[in-house]
Amino acid sequence: MPNMTNSLKEIGALLEAGKAEETPEEDVVEDVVDDIEEEVEETTDEVEETPEEPADEPESYTMKSLAEAIEMPLSDMYGVLIPMEGDEEPIPVGEMKNKYQTVVRENKGLQEQISKQKEQQQAGATPIQLSQQEMAASISVAAIQKEFNETDWKELEEVDPGQAALERQKLEARYSAATNDLQVLANQRQVANSEVMVKAHEKMMEIIPQWKDEALKKDDLTQMGQAMLDVGYDQSAVDNISDPYAMRLLRELITLRKEKAEGQKTLKKVKPTLKALKKSGAPSARKGEATAKLVSKAKKSRNKNDTLNAVKSILQQG
Repeated sequence: MPNMTNSLKEIGALLEAGKAEETPEEDVVEDVVDDIEEEVEETTDEVEETPEEPADEPESYTMKSLAEAIEMPLSDMYGVLIPMEGDEEPIPVGEMKNKYQTVVRENKGLQEQISKQKEQQQAGATPIQLSQQEMAASISVAAIQKEFNETDWKELEEVDPGQAALERQKLEARYSAATNDLQVLANQRQVANSEVMVKAHEKMMEIIPQWKDEALKKDDLTQMGQAMLDVGYDQSAVDNISDPYAMRLLRELITLRKEKAEGQKTLKKVKPTLKALKKSGAPSARKGEATAKLVSKAKKSRNKNDTLNAVKSILQQG
């Protein structure tokens, strides 16, 4: 401010020349104050009249924009050395960028390869194998959750907030990946179970064609379930049996039981006839031997047809 400086110089000159008596100090000060007030008003008007220029700064710099801002060639920017920890030599920014991009590409390719292998393995897995894998994935999810809960995040954030945020991010990424794997396995197991049930039903109708009769099928299944319960299976095992060959064996078992029960009923009806024949006299030797053989065979085999043949021979003799 040149006017203020000149006024101050004038005061000093007057004081040194002894002219303070001719020009009272109060008057001089008042003049100087008036000059300062006028200058301040002029300066204020200038400030008010000058509009503020908006800051034209990017929210974040790229290497290119940073190079332009500091008027430095981009090639020189990539040559700036970044210090490393320990005794490692510093490396240029450009080399660090290239290495980072290489690692990202390799990790992406590795993850895609792992995902593809998982899909191939799971596609050919049986429901039992998928259930085992699902259980392992569930244990993994629980372990990550436990690790997260047992970490003292407050203490870690006080010591190193950046490291705490990084560790939290890593755990969240692992948890997300593990839960995704678990869900995928659960879905694949359900699909595999459905496919097994469809194939089992088709095979079952092929080897047990009698079950085209729904009433017979329902009756057989009831008796098969009871047979399983009788030998110690629980209801869950009865409800989930799906192996068509096992079902055919069970059906053969209940069929034999039915034939045995029918044979025993027939023998009860025949016994009085046999007793009556013994009392009335022995039949001819030839017919008697044939009938005796049939009766003996029926007793041993307990087969319905053998029993009926024996009864028929006895009746013919009578």
